[in-house]
Amino acid sequence: MLQIYESGMTFGSYRPEQVYKIENSQVHSYVGTGVKSVEFVLLRGENKIFFIEAKSSSPKSETSWERYQEFIDEISEKFIHSFDMLCALYLGRLDDEGEMGEELKALSCSEADFIFVLVIRGHKT
Repeated sequence: MLQIYESGMTFGSYRPEQVYKIENSQVHSYVGTGVKSVEFVLLRGENKIFFIEAKSSSPKSETSWERYQEFIDEISEKFIHSFDMLCALYLGRLDDEGEMGEELKALSCSEADFIFVLVIRGHKT
């Protein structure tokens, strides 16, 4: 089983076949510094692909609306770039170098439900 430690939190235990640690992957290194990424991609159930981004804190909209909007834009960009990288992998435009879990890799994109999750440590509902 695999556990992922990020932003002061522990995620998992997951089967390695269901996980792609995209942030530290060869693909992310290959595409360049301007491309941002979530922490990891996770297959749950038969067809649910979760993009997981973890943060230790977030700005408060009441304190600085501008900084809060920048934060939301940064997170959105990570989700979009990660989704694009995963689609490029599924289309064969990029090679995962054997780093993507086999069950995740075998899933057809046309059958997948994509779920984007931001986890903020200690954040109130």
